[in-house]
Amino acid sequence: MERPALVSAVNSTVAETMFIIAMLLSSTFMLSLAAWIRSYAENFAAKLIVYWAAIYPVLGILAIAHVVAPDLQFARTLYAVSNAISSLVPLLVFLFTLAYTGRARWLSRRVLGVFAAWYLLLAGLAVTDPVLGLAYGEFVVVDGPITYVYGMPTGLYSVLSLPVWLFMVAPPALLGARALSDTGVTRAQTASLFAAFTVPFVVMFLWLGQLVPVPANGAFLFGSVLSGLFVGRAVDRYNLFDLVPLAREMVFDELNDAVVVVDRDHRLLDYNYVAIDTFPGLEGEIGTNVTELVPALAGDDDGDSEGPFPSSFTSYRDGEPRIYDVTVSHLPSEENCHGYGLIIHDVTERRRRIRDLEQQTTQLERFASTLSHDLRNPLNVAQGNIQLAMDTGATERLERADDAIERIEQIIDDLLTLSREGRTIDDRQFVGLTDVAEAAWKTTATADATLEVELDPDTGVFADETRLQNVFENLFRNALSFGGAGVTIRVGSEDDGFYVEDDGPGIAPTEREKVFEYEYTTDSDGTGLGLAIVESITSAHGWSVHVTDGHDGGARFVFSDVDLVDGPSSATGQTDGVGPVAPTNTEP
Repeated sequence: MERPALVSAVNSTVAETMFIIAMLLSSTFMLSLAAWIRSYAENFAAKLIVYWAAIYPVLGILAIAHVVAPDLQFARTLYAVSNAISSLVPLLVFLFTLAYTGRARWLSRRVLGVFAAWYLLLAGLAVTDPVLGLAYGEFVVVDGPITYVYGMPTGLYSVLSLPVWLFMVAPPALLGARALSDTGVTRAQTASLFAAFTVPFVVMFLWLGQLVPVPANGAFLFGSVLSGLFVGRAVDRYNLFDLVPLAREMVFDELNDAVVVVDRDHRLLDYNYVAIDTFPGLEGEIGTNVTELVPALAGDDDGDSEGPFPSSFTSYRDGEPRIYDVTVSHLPSEENCHGYGLIIHDVTERRRRIRDLEQQTTQLERFASTLSHDLRNPLNVAQGNIQLAMDTGATERLERADDAIERIEQIIDDLLTLSREGRTIDDRQFVGLTDVAEAAWKTTATADATLEVELDPDTGVFADETRLQNVFENLFRNALSFGGAGVTIRVGSEDDGFYVEDDGPGIAPTEREKVFEYEYTTDSDGTGLGLAIVESITSAHGWSVHVTDGHDGGARFVFSDVDLVDGPSSATGQTDGVGPVAPTNTEP
């Protein structure tokens, strides 16, 4: 061998050895960085950085194998596999940047699916190139201190690789803009990340200028060490995963309540994962007016809403009514309102527990009153007559005592009935008001009375059908009892519920509060239980009932706080999981 050739061979061997050592050191550094960050934090953003750092050691091993490959075919295969893996690096950086800058909500399942499909197609073309030849048209052997193979991409592969440039350009742009608006520690933190993800551009231009005579992925691995140092600085010195946006991720994303952020025009800017679960229609709709996605947030026109959004509303999910309280926070920008932050808290169970406690308290008070008063009178009568029968032997006294005992049994039965009917209703289904009113009419002895239903046939409520029918039956019997056999009974809708009225004599204003009391009756043959049951069932549904004058002078029983539904399909057939809604400001 001639001396120049020998010197060249020695220099090439030395260069390859130095390259391999540098690759191993760089790979070790990046692997250590990945392990350190993994032990430091395990939130979403930290995991992306771990994956980003962990890919580089794999690229380092492939770069070493590429340089020492025994033949061209093997080198081509290693080049293709290495490029397939390296395409994932800018995508991970892009996803991290979105998470860091608060734009993770841009990534709907659909968008992530497109990214995944794109990467699998790109990587698949690269990996299968040795067989199909769709990724690279030809390969060039680059001679120098280190000999390596470079593939010339086909037109198809070049087009499919265009998103890689987007993923490389977007992070520095977004982080640079963020650094300009940040202050204090967060500005230094963002600046470190900006520097870290600008390094690949410097490396790329150096490599294209042939100033770094090594395989491209080897050059990027060298650059990754500098990027890793900047990331490590952001983590160690500026608490990257301890301050914003980690605090935002832990508070915003992990909050048990739905959180929605909108601009001053109510266009959707951000939301957390609970918001997606609660209102699936929000997903992927950044920029859309939130009131189009969740109509309940549009409020109502009756002046009850405080500010631009209602303080509470009811929404139907899977055929069940859910009650939500809304807390609105203004997001100021200098002296103006830049937008709104909405915390939507599901208070259904809390309202239900409060209602249960109120009903239990009412029942206990009713029981106590009955035991202390209503039962005492017949009990005294029975005891007195029994004592007289024992003293005088007058057996007719025992008959009076027996009547008193029967009265005690009736009172006990009535109390048990009220207790059963007043239990809170958890299992509800759609009930058409027209259907249930007509069913109640058929089971009531109505004589020559007339029923007029002034309701849309599709209008209904979510209720216990049996107990709701019991309400109508008791009201019909009450109207027939006081209005006579020819009474006309009308059922219609109210703004927040429905009514049942008749054209009978009506109820005096002074008596209207008493009619729902147990044993209240003006009919000598009545039990005083019917309207008490009506009020008990109404409360069990979370509704309220009161009496007023009817349209034709009779009694009008108005049921309010009722969410009317326009047919079962409107409550269960919506693709976003949100049924008809009724804004309200009612406190528990």
